[in-house]
Amino acid sequence: MNAVWKNLWPDCIRTDSVSLVEAANEDVAETIAVGRQLVSDLNLSDIEEYIESHDVELETNDLIELNEEYKDKEQDIEDALRDDVKESTYLFTTPNIKEYIAMIQTAIDFITKIDPDIERKWFHT
Repeated sequence: MNAVWKNLWPDCIRTDSVSLVEAANEDVAETIAVGRQLVSDLNLSDIEEYIESHDVELETNDLIELNEEYKDKEQDIEDALRDDVKESTYLFTTPNIKEYIAMIQTAIDFITKIDPDIERKWFHT
């Protein structure tokens, strides 16, 4: 748990570095074991490099860039959703619904004209 909080709130982590090192070594060994099951050419240096790459603190500019990318993606999603809503609501206008109902009524009238026995048509299917 200390490794999680190390970069966020360094004052709250335990100071006994021996247990931290042991825990880190156990985690690295477990990661290597799992990795070897998946990829045969995985070695300790690959894992250490990956872990070290996540220990680097982000600079303010990096955080600003990440935030802008997030906002852009969020805006793209909102725009896509808004476009979907516009397209779907555009089709269901009052005049269109009125026309749909008129078409249905025309179809019912046509069926009745062809076969006036409504009970047989509608209730004995």
